Amino acid sequence: MSVTAFVGNITNNLSVGKKLTSSFIIVLIIMMITVATGLIGFKKVEENADKEAVTVQMVNTLSTARLNRTLYQYTGSAENADKNLKALQQIIELAKTLDTFSWSQEGQTKIDSLQQQTETYMAQRSTFVSSIQRRNELAAALRSAKIEDIAQQAASLSVSDSLPPESAVVAVRLEARLQESALLIEELIDSGSADTAARLSTALQQSAEYGKALAGQGGELASLNAALTTELASLQGNIDQFVTTFANQATQSKTLTGTATQLNESVENFFVWQQAQVKETMSHAMTIMLLAAAVGIAIALLIAWRITRNITRPLRETLHIAERISQGDLTMSITTQRRDEPGLLLQAVSVMNENLKEVISRVRSGVESVSRASAEIAAGNIDLSSRTEQQSAAVVETAASMEELTSTVKQNAENASHASKLAAEASSSADRGGKIVGEVVTTMEGIRASSHKIGDIINVINSIAFQTNILALNAAVEAARAGEQGRGFAVVAGEVRTLAQRSATAAKEIEALIHEAGSQVENGSKLVAGAGEAMEGIVNSVAQVRNIMNEIAGASEEQSRGISQIGQAMAEMDTTTQQNAALVEESSAAASSLEEQARELEQTISIFTLSGHKAQAAKKPAASKPAALKPALAETSWESF
Repeated sequence: MSVTAFVGNITNNLSVGKKLTSSFIIVLIIMMITVATGLIGFKKVEENADKEAVTVQMVNTLSTARLNRTLYQYTGSAENADKNLKALQQIIELAKTLDTFSWSQEGQTKIDSLQQQTETYMAQRSTFVSSIQRRNELAAALRSAKIEDIAQQAASLSVSDSLPPESAVVAVRLEARLQESALLIEELIDSGSADTAARLSTALQQSAEYGKALAGQGGELASLNAALTTELASLQGNIDQFVTTFANQATQSKTLTGTATQLNESVENFFVWQQAQVKETMSHAMTIMLLAAAVGIAIALLIAWRITRNITRPLRETLHIAERISQGDLTMSITTQRRDEPGLLLQAVSVMNENLKEVISRVRSGVESVSRASAEIAAGNIDLSSRTEQQSAAVVETAASMEELTSTVKQNAENASHASKLAAEASSSADRGGKIVGEVVTTMEGIRASSHKIGDIINVINSIAFQTNILALNAAVEAARAGEQGRGFAVVAGEVRTLAQRSATAAKEIEALIHEAGSQVENGSKLVAGAGEAMEGIVNSVAQVRNIMNEIAGASEEQSRGISQIGQAMAEMDTTTQQNAALVEESSAAASSLEEQARELEQTISIFTLSGHKAQAAKKPAASKPAALKPALAETSWESF
């Protein structure tokens, strides 16, 4: 068995769901492989990007180191030396960082070369820094020479009156040579030139000769010559060492510059190489991803074609068989060994074909039985129709009697309802009268309370009049004591007392009237309260009458509804009886129609061709079918299978 046939047998026995699931799983695996390939490629690209970042940092740091080394060479600043050292140390650390990545043989060789060149540069830098420091020390020693002080002393002595003119001229020349030597020292420190050193030595020798010439004068000139001799001896040794150190420093600077240039070129070459590696890695990753995607698409298309073909072929075969069955051809013999859904569908169509054969055979044998049974049903329906008509007449008479009884009860219910409404209106009027009496009682109570308040106010007025009278009496007493001067005041006090007495008299009269009005209001309140109680009794009595009339009206309405329902039921029975009669007639017609339909059914199934049978011609009906009656119930419905 070939591999194709083996795979075909396996796929034929798998369900469609398993086929699709397997296809999706294979496509997902291909996608995962493609994604994994891309991730690996991107990982390499990321690693190369990290390498490139470190390389760029190394290039920038190397530029910083070169700048500070140049500044240190010309300025001797310790700050530039420290910056240069820090930059070199950072380069070493960056080289170690690069060494932690994975490299090809070429890349590892370049990293090792960078580390070796950096170590060489560090060693040469150490020697170079030592030379710079020694140069700075010697330059400081040269600048610390006291030849300018000696020149100033010589200048001071040259203008001294005690010095002979010839010696004064020598002192002036000594001062000039010493000043020239000071300038040559600065020039030597700046350039380190051997020619400058030779000119400086010549100037110092001439200064020594001038000093010796002055020493014969004794005194201060001898002391000046001794100091000059000592200073020139020390200065000459420092000059020789400075020239040698400066020459060594220049040689070391050239060597260090060459090493730095090589290191810079190596770093730049490594940077360019690393950029090329990044581009190559990205191109390689893109190529692999494209290849993986192309292979995955090809495999997915192949699987899709195979699955589609495996599903559509049996479906087309099943469709062809279904078309033959729809045309009435049941003579086919269908077999399949497939176990998937299309195969099971084909097997189901085969079973349906066999079942149709059996059904058609049974239908043909049952059509004659249906024809005989329909004739018997038609005869029974005619007898049932006559009895149903008699029952319908009796129901109509009963319905007429119930309708008369319903009319009488309904009239009683309407009269009871009208009486109930009148009682309700009387109850409502009594309620309103009770409320009005209650409001009158409330008003009388308010008037009585107001009378009490007015009495209280009159009491206050009496109290004020009494106090005013006392005050007027006191004022009159005081006016009497005052004699003639208080006479006018006594007159006023008398008038005030008279007014107070009149106010008290008026207040007493008002109080008497208020008491009399209060008594009358209280009597009226009692009378109104009695009227309210009587009205409340009337309201209760009317409410009881209303309730009784409501109950009578409700009972009458219930009787009316009950009789109406009975009448409605009788009407429905009449309608139902009439419908039954119509249905009996329809059933009779349906039986005749059923016989005709049996003949039509026999004619219809004659289109099916069975194995061993020929299609039978449709028989012509022996008798004309009766006219079908119109159905009485619109709700009748049929279901076809």
